[in-house]
Amino acid sequence: MLPRYVVSAALRGLAACESAAQAYLAGLENRLAAGVGIATIAAVASVIVSRLDSAVEPSR
Repeated sequence: MLPRYVVSAALRGLAACESAAQAYLAGLENRLAAGVGIATIAAVASVIVSRLDSAVEPSR
């Protein structure tokens, strides 16, 4: 069986990153509760770093 992938692209801000991570973990927990394995599941997330950089160093 091929691995299953969850891709979240262009996450904007920390709240979006946290929401995506929580949703991913909830999905894994749901699968485990249903007796379905999670060994073949992977995740990829793209974060717009420039916005985070601006929050850390506003002078940029």
